[in-house]
Amino acid sequence: MRFIYSLLAGGAACISTAVVCAPARAAPSPSTPTGGDNPVGVAGAPLLPEQLQEIFMSACFDGAMSLPRGEETPVTLENLPPALRRRFGTPVSGNVWRLNATTPTYLFTMNFDPSPLTTPKVCGLLTQSLKIGPAMEFLGSRLNGPSISSFHQAFTGAEWLSAEGGYVALASRMDSFTVLELKILSKEQQQRALKLVPTLNQGIPAQ
Repeated sequence: MRFIYSLLAGGAACISTAVVCAPARAAPSPSTPTGGDNPVGVAGAPLLPEQLQEIFMSACFDGAMSLPRGEETPVTLENLPPALRRRFGTPVSGNVWRLNATTPTYLFTMNFDPSPLTTPKVCGLLTQSLKIGPAMEFLGSRLNGPSISSFHQAFTGAEWLSAEGGYVALASRMDSFTVLELKILSKEQQQRALKLVPTLNQGIPAQ
């Protein structure tokens, strides 16, 4: 089933079973978790679902995040469950950290050889501590997306495209995991998206 949403502030178009488009924001800059003066959480205490959401936004969108020492453990791609490893395919490089949560939870950054269907940089969070409905609502609210609370039972995920910002953000389900992900578009992909948005706008009825 496909839904077309009305235009959002900022002129971005929305189209989906899973695609909702967000107004542009500054190009994100994924970061590595480090210790700092204003860490998220308390060392030794499992991170709460709302803290995991903030970790995703800070690490992937803001490019700056700190955690108390011991709240994250570097692991390799091979340490991830098989379904998660298959999701990543074969990155050129990347980092994965297991976070101190009550369920298996991973923060990752990956770099890929760009192609028409592959984004060169991906940053995200994989966790069993977040339900897909609240994750979609959280990400939509942060990206000024539409309210989709009435569709939570029908959707298994949603994407937000910012052609001007040069990224796609998504909330989705994979096996028992909820995935929050940020994909940085290549310059060629961004140019195609900028050309596509006016076309999408023409197909959306006025409210």
